[in-house]
Amino acid sequence: MAISSNKEQKEQDSLIESTSTPGQPAQAVCNPDGSDIGSGGGGGTGGATSVVTSVNDSASSVTLLSSNAARLKYSVFNNSTEILYLKEGITASLTNFTVAIPPLAQYGFYESTSYTGRVDGIWANNSTGAALITEITA
Repeated sequence: MAISSNKEQKEQDSLIESTSTPGQPAQAVCNPDGSDIGSGGGGGTGGATSVVTSVNDSASSVTLLSSNAARLKYSVFNNSTEILYLKEGITASLTNFTVAIPPLAQYGFYESTSYTGRVDGIWANNSTGAALITEITA
């Protein structure tokens, strides 16, 4: 059993600290060397890649993610002043959606670890903002 130094423990602890502020988008946390923590993502499956995209808010249904059989998981943060109605499927509406994501809220975040189909979204009103989407693929 190896004993880590105090410096190593602090570095490890910094990996799990939250850098988010309530009401503000979460900030990325990286390894002490500046590399991406999620670069190996997908529950330990080596070779996984992360792609981050942004889709501007719209009062009409828009595609947030296309179908992707290689998708391991995805997450969406609603960086808008309006509610985002997200649908795991085609054509989201204010009455036909999977989850309503609050605007700019501490919990304005959604993550799916199994759905690989198309993801659409619509906002309550067209405003200023976007869906910030991270997709992890094999």
